[in-house]
Amino acid sequence: MKSATELSNLKCQRAAPTQKPYYLADGGGLYLLITPAGGKLWRWRYRFQGKEKQMAFGKYPDVPLADARSYHADARKLLANGVDPLTLRKETKEQEKVELAEAAIERPRGLTFGVLTLKWFDWWEVKKNEKHAANVKARLEADIIPQLGGKLPQEITRMEVVGITKAVEARGARDIAKRNLQIVRRVYTYGMNHGLLDQNTLNPAADIKPDQILSQAKEEHFASLPVREIPELLRKMQTTTALNLP
Repeated sequence: MKSATELSNLKCQRAAPTQKPYYLADGGGLYLLITPAGGKLWRWRYRFQGKEKQMAFGKYPDVPLADARSYHADARKLLANGVDPLTLRKETKEQEKVELAEAAIERPRGLTFGVLTLKWFDWWEVKKNEKHAANVKARLEADIIPQLGGKLPQEITRMEVVGITKAVEARGARDIAKRNLQIVRRVYTYGMNHGLLDQNTLNPAADIKPDQILSQAKEEHFASLPVREIPELLRKMQTTTALNLP
């Protein structure tokens, strides 16, 4: 019998984006992550040897609910037999990654921005907090790679970078827009530093200042505190500080 907490195709279809990412649980750690840009990503949260991990099963509706559950079931069987499914997947793809990296070094001008971005992420996420890394990966998949991923890095223009930055701000995510701009800048720097890009490649995001392209943030002015209330405020602050000392 189907549990009331399980997902249905209708629930997946109707899931609408909000200003912050959220997820719809299916059971057994499997869930559908809904990004602010409208992306719907299958994720599985599990523990291996006491460590929490997260595994991706693709994007809905490219990967329908039934397939996501099938991948989830196969991964859980591996876990039950003492095998970390995420490590196994990485080992299986390791040779392919090596060959891709070698090809990119040999033919830097044939390297797309999408591949370069993922290579930067693999390098960057080492020793990073897993939750933070997952949030950055979601932004890459939702905001950056779909727009710029198919282009060569030297083909991307300044105005294209400005355009994707403004598009993210337009949905009410000004801070994320600024962070995405920083990521684009870092991807180019990574490519230059690792010999994946020609040293004459221009970084279209290098001198873009967020405050010069985004709408002006409204300043919030707080009411001033009457002089007679200052001693009481200082007393409370001292008490709070004392309570928070280790």
